[in-house]
Amino acid sequence: NDKNATITTPNISLTFTMKKKLEEIKVTGMDKYIKGHKERQEYVRKELTTLGFEMYVKDLHASKTVTCIRNNKGIALKEVQEKMRLEGFELANGYGELRNQTFRIGHMGLSFEETKKAIEAFKRVI
Repeated sequence: NDKNATITTPNISLTFTMKKKLEEIKVTGMDKYIKGHKERQEYVRKELTTLGFEMYVKDLHASKTVTCIRNNKGIALKEVQEKMRLEGFELANGYGELRNQTFRIGHMGLSFEETKKAIEAFKRVI
C-alpha cells in the first residue's frame, strides 16, 4: 500500500545531522549558539581583510554563516581549493559570473577552533 509511503526517498543523513545539531543548541542555548556564528563571522572577515582581501558585501549585510570574499589579489582559486582540501577544508567559488572573482568560506558548522584552523590553512596555501 503506497498510501503511507513518502513520494521521494527521505534525506536520512540530513535528518540525523539536524537532530544532533538541535540537541547541541538545546544544551548550548540559542543565544550562545547565535553569538558563536557572529564571532566566527567577525574573525573570518578580520583575518581575510588583514591579508588584503576585500569582502564582497559590507558588514551590515554580511551572513553569519558564510563569508564571500573578492579575489582582488588574483589568487589561483583552483589550486588553492585543491590545497585546502588536502588540509581538510573546503573553499568554494562564487556563482555564475562571480565564479573566479569571489570565493566563499563557510563557518556555520565549525567551532571557533576549527574556523581558526581553516584560516591558518588558508594562510599557508596562498
